[in-house]
Amino acid sequence: MKLPFLTARWRNLVVLNYSVDPGVLTPFLPSGTELDYFENQALMSVIAFRFEETKLFGVIPTYPAHNFEELNLRFYVRRTVGDEVRRGVVFVKEVVPSALVAGTARFLYNEPYEARPMRHDFGCFSEHSGGALTYGTTIGGHDVTISAKTTGELEALVPNSVEEFILEHYWGYTRRPDGSTSEYRVAHEPWSYWKTVQTSIVGNITTLYPPSFKPFLEARPHSAFVARGSSVSVFAYNRFHPRCDASAFPRTNVHGYVLYDGSCGFCSWWVPRLERALSAAGLAISPLQEPWVSRSIPLVQDELLHDLRLALSDGKVLSGADAYIYAIRRMPWVKPLGALLSLPGLRWLTWQTYRVFNRNRFTISKVCGLNRSTPQP
Repeated sequence: MKLPFLTARWRNLVVLNYSVDPGVLTPFLPSGTELDYFENQALMSVIAFRFEETKLFGVIPTYPAHNFEELNLRFYVRRTVGDEVRRGVVFVKEVVPSALVAGTARFLYNEPYEARPMRHDFGCFSEHSGGALTYGTTIGGHDVTISAKTTGELEALVPNSVEEFILEHYWGYTRRPDGSTSEYRVAHEPWSYWKTVQTSIVGNITTLYPPSFKPFLEARPHSAFVARGSSVSVFAYNRFHPRCDASAFPRTNVHGYVLYDGSCGFCSWWVPRLERALSAAGLAISPLQEPWVSRSIPLVQDELLHDLRLALSDGKVLSGADAYIYAIRRMPWVKPLGALLSLPGLRWLTWQTYRVFNRNRFTISKVCGLNRSTPQP
């Protein structure tokens, strides 16, 4: 049986859920996943809780960061693997008080951790009868407090309830810098929970997150509760790239397709100018908006259009800077440049440059007065 990478006890989770425009979450979707909806609503959750008895492989205490608080913002996704639907979460940001924990999680899992001072107060709270509990952190020199007051007795999860939806996600997904996705499993028993009569976030928590999240986090929560928690096991991650169905390619005599955003004037201007060179390397070109592309690559449309893609005849799909580097290495006259860009440091720099360009490609199009292409049906 596979050993967990990390074990711990998660205690006293304050959970505040917010309804959010799906378009705000789409840029954060890891490849190969899609949003998971509760009653046709996309939800995200602010969750504060206590990490205790943390151990590597279930036996090695993670001193000095053995017990600590965590505050995270997450949303909900799903991935289909054969006949199995894996329901998981994606983290926008995770705050812990330990730089060691934050750095290790960023290095091993590429999770968006950062270290900030944190605190908790369970003085008026019992794990048997509930009560009032508080978590806090500091942002920009100002305190932020997340608090809740429970009512009634502990309750078991009710099928199809919002509590079940939020808590019954047992996979984690993270977008990697190379466009691949990390997938890891989190195992724990079903949790019981308390209803709440009062929850609040005091202080400007929205500055932790991208500006697009602000109006939704400032609105009234969709729902809230306090989960008791339990022992958990976090398993090592696997990585995967999205794959394509080459049988959908319009041409079968090519090694692959360079797929660009046809709504971007700059992309529509420069990619066709390389068509002859790419053709000599066995690569055809096509806008991502062509109907056959969505049939070939099983990604939701907004995610599909987020990056330049290179779909290969063997089923591999490369994204972003990796697509550039692969195409360059196929061209004899610039092949040495491709080999150079593949080196770890230069590959990292190429990815950073690509991300800056990709975020600003529509602005570049406007400045240059470049019109988008018009894909043919």
